[in-house]
Amino acid sequence: FLTVGGNGVMMTSANGLNWTERNIPLLTSVARGADGYVAVGYNGTVLTSAEGNSWTLRPSGTPLHLYSVAFGNGTFAAAGQIILSSTNGLDWNVRDSGANYDFETVAYVNGVFMTVGANGAIKVSTNGVAWSSRSSGTTATLYGIAYGNGTFVLTGAGATIRTSADGMNWIPRTSGTVQDINGVTYGN
Repeated sequence: FLTVGGNGVMMTSANGLNWTERNIPLLTSVARGADGYVAVGYNGTVLTSAEGNSWTLRPSGTPLHLYSVAFGNGTFAAAGQIILSSTNGLDWNVRDSGANYDFETVAYVNGVFMTVGANGAIKVSTNGVAWSSRSSGTTATLYGIAYGNGTFVLTGAGATIRTSADGMNWIPRTSGTVQDINGVTYGN
């Protein structure tokens, strides 16, 4: 198990019960790929590890903050103040400047990478290389992405929830709260 959090905290556990803190600064997200883990963070930080215990700093090619990383279809995609991708976690390429948006999260959902962020921004990619914009129909900052049971779900600031059957046409939903909704997941 591997988790990252505020103030650069990274913790690992072999059994989910006993945890060891690893001191690696300013990390925001971690993903597991075919050959190991990739963690990303502020100032373009990218770290890789085969087993989650020892980590190697990798050049990302950017000093911009990375807030999220995902793995799918043999590719890592990282998003934040910029969008990067890598097929091996070691060599990274700038794929999109972010168009002056901060992308809060990236996920591999229903066969595509999707990243969301400030001003309701959505970008999608089938391969992590070419990214195209989509309209969410909102200017709220979006924080969460999930897909399950034939439905895409976005969550965000000001109690934003939007759903879509195709990932292109979004319907606003009532959340029953006024609080920001920072994440969403699907299970069972």
